[in-house]
Amino acid sequence: MSAVDAGHQQLEQLLARAFHQGRAVLANELIDEVRRQVKEETGAAVNYEVPLIGKEHGHLLRTVAPRLALFLEDKRLGPRSRSVFLSFFWRDTLYFVSAPEFYDHVQQALGLDSEAFGEVLGSWQRTGRSSAGLLPAGD
Repeated sequence: MSAVDAGHQQLEQLLARAFHQGRAVLANELIDEVRRQVKEETGAAVNYEVPLIGKEHGHLLRTVAPRLALFLEDKRLGPRSRSVFLSFFWRDTLYFVSAPEFYDHVQQALGLDSEAFGEVLGSWQRTGRSSAGLLPAGD
């Protein structure tokens, strides 16, 4: 399997974790609906939008995950907060994945145990940057 195929497969695995999805042309309505649902369930709701057009799976590991961790640290929310969800725009569909599911996927994709991933998350929360030695160069 080529690196591109493996990256595509990993992206599909992430999107399979979506708790809701819909047509991307209805993004505003869908995001509002999911925001209300998450707020009702958890008392708060934070959406982090991620366009995937022209991006590879490695972009999620190298850029999105670290920046989201820093963003959440600034908001005083943990990366596993159930109040946080990501909106992934992929092709003509919008996928909603909770932050805990997203970071579980990232941890599995990196092949790290809980302790090692906790250290990575801590670094991301402080810097918003990935460690060049840890993450794959590309898909």
